[in-house]
Amino acid sequence: MNFFDARAQEIRDGKVQIDAGPLGDLAGRLVMLSFSHSATLTPHTLLARANPDTSIVIDNFVELDRGYCSCWGLVDRLYNPKDGSRVVTILNTLLPQRLQNLTSQETTGGRVLSAECGDGMALLISPHSSPAANELNDHFPDEIANKQGTLIGLVNGKEMGTNLREVIAKRAGAETTQSPALLLLND
Repeated sequence: MNFFDARAQEIRDGKVQIDAGPLGDLAGRLVMLSFSHSATLTPHTLLARANPDTSIVIDNFVELDRGYCSCWGLVDRLYNPKDGSRVVTILNTLLPQRLQNLTSQETTGGRVLSAECGDGMALLISPHSSPAANELNDHFPDEIANKQGTLIGLVNGKEMGTNLREVIAKRAGAETTQSPALLLLND
């Protein structure tokens, strides 16, 4: 069972613990994120697109900073968009309404979440969750790894033509953590 299938099943079974407590009778319909950092939003957005009966609720919408407790938000207290806001906007604009066959793979360049869509494949590349070195796997079928596509930075919106193999190599060699990106491979 892959990351998405396991997460969806945990939600349906009510086993997911969120900061607000167990989901209980809302299982299968609600995922509550207690912060809206872009690395947290991206996989849950794909999960919601693959499971239309699952809603995403983001708490806090407005970023709060009381000095003793900072709470991430989609907008700052003056309603200027934060990185998470740009990520949600770009994903909602570019992703098709329905995704299928979601998979997750940890690579040297980050976590690659892939989904099939009507006219090709969408691959979301985000920072990985610190897996053990032996859990990293950069092997993808050649028809996916070498296929030219469009890479879109989810924070800045910049587009460039590239393939998955080049993206993984570039991100693996980067000195700092890279923001999430979406690679669209169209048929």
